[in-house]
Amino acid sequence: MITVVLAEAALELMPPELQRHPKVVARAKKRRRAPERLLLDQALDHEAMRGLPGAERRGRPDIAHVCLLLLQDSPLNAAGHLRVLIHTQDDALISVDPSTRIMRNGAKFATLVEDLLRQGEVPLESPLLSLRRGVPLSEALRGRGLVVALDEGGEPARTAAFEALAREHEDLTLALGAFPRGAWRAPPAADRVLRVADAPLSAWSALVPALAGFEDARL
Repeated sequence: MITVVLAEAALELMPPELQRHPKVVARAKKRRRAPERLLLDQALDHEAMRGLPGAERRGRPDIAHVCLLLLQDSPLNAAGHLRVLIHTQDDALISVDPSTRIMRNGAKFATLVEDLLRQGEVPLESPLLSLRRGVPLSEALRGRGLVVALDEGGEPARTAAFEALAREHEDLTLALGAFPRGAWRAPPAADRVLRVADAPLSAWSALVPALAGFEDARL
């Protein structure tokens, strides 16, 4: 099995210090939701987020959304060789059922994540996404075979390198930072640290050569 962990993902409900901001209150009224039930989103909440600690790493649900679309729609997932986990910056671990079809619309995805973070699973009657709190990244990666982390300071690697790793190791885990910028808050304890380019890439762009290599090995 190949596991992909979207680590330190910028997914969180509206923090208490922003819930009374006029822009947040107005958005909540438009959505017909309480402010504390809104997903923090830099694209919508940038004014309210000024001065928020760590704002540059927070409020980017689009990163996890695009990566999930890429992963869940992949031939690797369709063939039953892929497991996807999302680890958030406040140490929640989200398990994604392989049969989950992620909605393309960003607003609908935000509503899904809002319900997940509040309820612990969605949908309630037959959960496809479930959440456990208080799980540090080190625990999320423990016992998952060879752990490979993507990092700008790692060894250079392209598709062939990921294919070779997937052929050599039956159980393989890829840890990919799902935050917008900066270094890991808690660098993963990885067996290998690789980079796919010499310049910074978006998380989904960095994911493409790894996913292609895994598919070449397993399909």
